[in-house]
Amino acid sequence: MRLFFVIVAFCFVVAHVQNDLISPTLPDMIIFFNTNSSIFHLMSSAYSLGVGIGSLFLGPISDYAGRKKTLLIGLLILISGCLCSMLSSNIHYLICFRFFQGIGTSAPMVVCIAMVFDVCDKEKARTFVGLKNGILTFGKAIAPVIGGYLGFLISWQFNFLLITIFASLAILLVSIFIDETYKSTSNSSQTNVNHLIDNLRHICKNYVFLLSDKIMVAYLFVLGFMACSIITFTIGASIIYINHLGVSKSIYGYYQGAVWAVFGAFCFLTHYIIKFTNVSIAKKIGFALMVIGCSSLNYTAYVFTTPYLITLSMMICSASFAILITILFTDAMSLHPHVKGASSSIIAFTRTLLVTINVALAGYFFNGTIVPLTIMITILLSLTAIIYIFVIHPHAYKTNK
Repeated sequence: MRLFFVIVAFCFVVAHVQNDLISPTLPDMIIFFNTNSSIFHLMSSAYSLGVGIGSLFLGPISDYAGRKKTLLIGLLILISGCLCSMLSSNIHYLICFRFFQGIGTSAPMVVCIAMVFDVCDKEKARTFVGLKNGILTFGKAIAPVIGGYLGFLISWQFNFLLITIFASLAILLVSIFIDETYKSTSNSSQTNVNHLIDNLRHICKNYVFLLSDKIMVAYLFVLGFMACSIITFTIGASIIYINHLGVSKSIYGYYQGAVWAVFGAFCFLTHYIIKFTNVSIAKKIGFALMVIGCSSLNYTAYVFTTPYLITLSMMICSASFAILITILFTDAMSLHPHVKGASSSIIAFTRTLLVTINVALAGYFFNGTIVPLTIMITILLSLTAIIYIFVIHPHAYKTNK
């Protein structure tokens, strides 16, 4: 069982650290393809769109085809996307291959968590999820450092090769050491097909139900806007730091890693903040940090631009996101306990969709400086605060009362 958890955690890491590994080499890729930064924001949007589409459908498919088979096929798609991206000589081909890479990436993201709940009771699953978040945060903090050094010492293509090697190792480990965790109740292919159709119909009904609830929709946007803020910064930061502010490629990874390290630390600390205060105060701390971080980011964008102050501002914002996402995600999942699976999927899909749209917009307005990203982050966080104050908070107050 311990080996099972190690392999599943490894698959999670392979899925989640790809953008962080690649992002420090974006300036090199712009030179290689003789294009501009806006096109590379489109590439990131294509990847996110692939993740979103895959996340929405691979879960139900794994109920029909089996977890292990779906995971292995997804990893094969991921490897194919990485190899094709690495060998691309045309930016438009690269955008297409990154989309398929995103679809493959979604397999370990959604199938592995289903495998854990197949074999574990609720308490063990919760423990694993907590450990998984800590491991992922460490991976996202160290990945840009590794990616920056590899891009500096070898080339940007090597980072895609590294992902391919890790994904191939994941396929080998899953094939040898992990058995199928989901057992179908029938061997009839026709019955399985009917089960798949019924399952998809049931999921669609749940999605319609959730999207008709304005409180759930408010949570979707609030959680999505905070995710957009940190991911948009992560994708555009390497070009700003390296091309505009003159930060070394080998050093840049530490700046990006610091932002994710703070996010991970406050994910763990949120439990203790709530324990020694209460949920209401923890939310106020989160929004206070959001205001401070956003104000600091605007100061460094318009008054005194330095990589240190930009990083400090985003670290403060990152701390606020960790606190608020931890609390508000739990609140959103508790709205409709009878459809937790659909709630989790629609939150993940909406977040990815919003990130895809936002990254594309950021690329359209991006001019190589921190100013356009600051404007977008400020708008997103302002909308987050407005939606929370006028929609979510009154509902929460009425429910508690």
